[in-house]
This record gives sequence, structure tokens and C-alpha cells, in this order.
Amino acid sequence: MKSAFLTILSLLVISSSLFAYPPDNAAVLYYKHMEHFDRPDKAIWDELTDLPTSNKPASEEVKALIQRHKKNHLIPELEIASELKHCDWGIDVSQGFEMLMPGLSNIKSFMYLLLADGAIAAQEGDIEAALDKNLVTRRMAHHVSNDTLIGFLVSSALNRKSDDALRHLLGTYAIDEKTLAEFKNELLWESYRPKPIRHPLMMEKEVCLLETSIMTPERYKKCVAGWGGTDTDEEKEMNKRVLEYLKDIDSASRERSATIFSKYYDNIFTIMEKPYTQAYVEIDAESEKMCDNAKEDDDAILPAIFCPALAKCYNYGINWKTNYDAMLTALDIYIIAAKTGNLPEELPKSTYIDHFSGKPFIYEVTEDGFILRCQQEDLSKKVTHEFTYKLPH
Repeated sequence: MKSAFLTILSLLVISSSLFAYPPDNAAVLYYKHMEHFDRPDKAIWDELTDLPTSNKPASEEVKALIQRHKKNHLIPELEIASELKHCDWGIDVSQGFEMLMPGLSNIKSFMYLLLADGAIAAQEGDIEAALDKNLVTRRMAHHVSNDTLIGFLVSSALNRKSDDALRHLLGTYAIDEKTLAEFKNELLWESYRPKPIRHPLMMEKEVCLLETSIMTPERYKKCVAGWGGTDTDEEKEMNKRVLEYLKDIDSASRERSATIFSKYYDNIFTIMEKPYTQAYVEIDAESEKMCDNAKEDDDAILPAIFCPALAKCYNYGINWKTNYDAMLTALDIYIIAAKTGNLPEELPKSTYIDHFSGKPFIYEVTEDGFILRCQQEDLSKKVTHEFTYKLPH
């Protein structure tokens, strides 16, 4: 993995201006620090990761860790990287399933450092610095979402961590109307809005089509070993069948397999334009049909195996948009509370919606804050999402 980091970093530096600072590619700065970042012992790291949503004051050990990463330029350069518009991770899609995507776990660690730094700033009375760190993490998460499906999914998860930290700040510290309004207006910028899942799915399609054209029995065995979870009798039988198919595959079969796969994806892209409840059910049905076809049609085997769980992927995109709109709605409510001293009796009129239902959130005032509730069940998780917010004491 270390050689992979160094190779990619070298290529990125060569492709950027060698003498300009900061570089024109945020990934150069991210990769630069990944090679040298070491987590502290588990106890300190666990405390650090809990800090953004904890009421406990930061320990001297955690404060020292944050200060060390300020002095060694990690935190300042992460802030600089987040401001850069361009972020090319140097991912070689031509490698198919073997393409290297290093650094995602490190970005998560970097995010925890920044959120902990923000939590410490808030505890010391600098709420604007805490909010700024929250914005930095969101810009970093936006950089992660470029191109690949796994990047999109990781970015969505990282944004939820930022949401959790922000929810804690809003419920713990009294923030004035002006600061809240400025923060909310910042969140409306392109650098913070959820990205459409269509682009990473199109990239995933291209990778799978490439694998359809080059897959061999040996390559498949290597892929399966990396995937794990092939212990059931059904999985073993399917792998045996795939290996038999690949042993005798010809160009006509590869072409037909690619045609089946392309048609499947094109159907999914059309369905995604429909309302959530209809789209989710139809995408799930298309996937089931693909798997059923593979039981009878050998040329449908590779598309059925390679294709990700598209209904769940689509659901992640809807979830991300809903989380984003819930936070914008909540900020409007906090702004009213800061201005008037009271929560509004009704939800402020806006264009922010629960993307599961396509309707405004249900608003409920509670003893210590308020709840925003979706009007439609998440069909993947079988729950109706609600977002709980507290007012500072």
C-alpha cells in the first residue's frame, strides 16, 4: 500500500505545478500527509472521535495531539486542501476491479481530527472556529465523492458525521442569529450540496463493462478472494458455474453480456427519475429480474454478479439529500429561535423537503427542542427517519 501511495503522489505532483503552493489539486496535500499520519493509542483516539458529540471536556492528551498536528502542518494544510476546487485522486479506472483507491480511511481520520479541533474551540468559547471546522470537513467529504461509487458512499457517511457534530454544537451552545444565518448561507454553496449519484454509477458501469471484456477464470478467482463471503453452497455453485463460463467464453458472448449489462443500467437510470417509492421498488425489481435471468442465461451471469445493489445505492443518494435538507430546515428554525427567543409554532416555509416523500418534513416541538420527521418510510432500512434537535440550556 505504501508503494501505491508514493506512486500516485508522484504522478499527482508531476501533473501539478511543481513550484506553486498550494498545488492546484487538493489530493496532492491529502496524499502528502497520509504517509506520515499515525493514530495514537486506542484510548486517546476513542476519546478524540467521541469528542465532537460529547459533553465531556477534552483531556490534556487530546489537546496535545491536536496541537501537535497543527505544528506539523497537518491541520493547516487540510484546511488549505479543502478550499481547493479541484481534487483528482489519480484513480486508474482502466485497472477495473483492481484499481487502487487508497486514502479513504485516512480521510476519515483527518475528519475526526478537525471535528475534535472544532469541539475544543467551542469548549473554549470560539463557536465560529468550531463551525468553520465543520465546514472544512464537509468540503473534504465533497472531495471524496468524486467519480467512484465507493467514494460517493464514503462521502455520504462523512457528511453524516459532520451533521452529528453540528447537531451537538447547535444543541449545546447559544449561537446568535447572524452567525447561524451566515453558516446556513455557506451550506447552500456547491461545495456542500449532495452530489448526484448518477455520475458515480455511470463510472461503476464503465468499470464493470471493462471487466466483462477482460475477465478470465484466474482474474475472477482473485476478485472472489478479495470480495469474501463465498462460503454458502449457493455461492460455491455460482462460482463454479462462472468459472466454467469464463473458461470457454468467446467474443460473441462477451459482447452479448456487455449488451445485457448496458441495457440494465440504462433502465435503472430511467427509473431513477421517478418518485422515490416507485423508483426504489422498480430498481429492486430490475435487480431481481437480472438475477433470475442469470439462472437460465449464461451471458447474464457476469452482469448479475458485477452489478452492485443498485436499489441500496440509490437509497443512499436519497438519504444524503434528505439529511442535507433536514439540516437546512433545522438551521432556519434555530435562526427564528435566536431572533425571537422561541421556537416557531409551524415549520417555516421553504423549498427543503424530505426526499423520500417529496414533501416537507413533519415538525414537532418537544420539551427540550424539536423533531423533523420524514413523511415516507426508507424502503431499504424499513424505518421512517426523524432528526432530533435540542435547544441549548
